[in-house]
Amino acid sequence: MRTTSSYTIELVQTLVSLIEQRKESEKLERMLKDQIREIMGRELILEAGKFCVTISERTRRDLDKEAISHDMGQDFLAKYTKHSAYEIIEVKPVRRSAGVSNE
Repeated sequence: MRTTSSYTIELVQTLVSLIEQRKESEKLERMLKDQIREIMGRELILEAGKFCVTISERTRRDLDKEAISHDMGQDFLAKYTKHSAYEIIEVKPVRRSAGVSNE
């Protein structure tokens, strides 16, 4: 692993901070939505000052790959399986051994 510049370290620290803030924001959002859902009860529309809150149900369909593989065979499933390649940038804390420094 190579040592990076202080600018890169600052970029990574900013990214980590943003990720942590996003996680906290999402947690707060879920909590507020749960509270609003409780207040609304069975109502689907709520007027709150200058805002209108609505609840709508949505569904999602997905293929059961295990069932298709079982009924039609693994070769059939593989023939129609689409694969995508992509990159993910993850930031994790560095675990250091005693006596090792990256400063």
